Amino acid sequence: MERCTGEFVNGMMEGYGVCVYADGSRYEGQWSGDKRHGKGTLTKLDGEKFTGEFMNDAFLI
Repeated sequence: MERCTGEFVNGMMEGYGVCVYADGSRYEGQWSGDKRHGKGTLTKLDGEKFTGEFMNDAFLI
């Protein structure tokens, strides 16, 4: 189960929001169409962080 707060349009994340996932990881940043899209930070439970651009739920390297 995940917990998400932020901006929603038609029940989907859109704009800025924060999601905490069942595995303990956390994403804070931009959303589009319920997917991580734009600038954001994904922090895993072990402390590893991915900060930068996301597109269609994927981190761009």
